[in-house]
Amino acid sequence: AQDPSAKAKTEIVKEGNRLVWRTEFTLPGSRHMYVLPIWPIPDADLTGYSALQLTYRARLPVGIKALLITLVERDGSQYYTDWLATPTEEWRTLTIPLNEFRLGGWSQDENGKLDLDQIGSVIVGMHGTTSDQEGHGTIWVASIAFAP
Repeated sequence: AQDPSAKAKTEIVKEGNRLVWRTEFTLPGSRHMYVLPIWPIPDADLTGYSALQLTYRARLPVGIKALLITLVERDGSQYYTDWLATPTEEWRTLTIPLNEFRLGGWSQDENGKLDLDQIGSVIVGMHGTTSDQEGHGTIWVASIAFAP
């Protein structure tokens, strides 16, 4: 998912001895934009899990301070976190407690609570306004996992 004015390409590439997802994007400057690659999660009941582990690195345009990390239930309800997945040239692993995810103001849910047995995908992307004339960025994701 991306703003119609953004140009983005997501592909699986080899980096070193592992495969990673890489999303490269270009944004027009001076207006709010979004690029939201969606990673499907196999059907699983995640009851009993307590955290999302994400291994990533990112280069973001000037003015975009951090990645947007969102859990999406199968009905489309979106829960996001304010944890700062800041840009880094080195691989970084975050462990984000699931109770840190909140229902997005743009989303609705039948019970207003993240249902672990309904998680169907994870979004690792960005949104915001770059102060550059044209913003360029890359997001690499090496792994997404749930931890007990």
